[in-house]
Amino acid sequence: MLSALLAVFFHEAGHALMARTRGYVATSLVLLPYGAKMSVDESIDQNSSVLIGLAGPIANLFFAL
Repeated sequence: MLSALLAVFFHEAGHALMARTRGYVATSLVLLPYGAKMSVDESIDQNSSVLIGLAGPIANLFFAL
């Protein structure tokens, strides 16, 4: 159970950290049973959207190692 919670934490932290490095600041982050929803004040460009989307699974790969 603890490892699952840590995996979710690192996954969402990966998304949030990549968003911050791309210059976006999350105005809210809501954890849902099927994932999370992050809101930002401005629209996200296509390249940043892809990088932010990939950051979560990549963070999980590092967590697994």
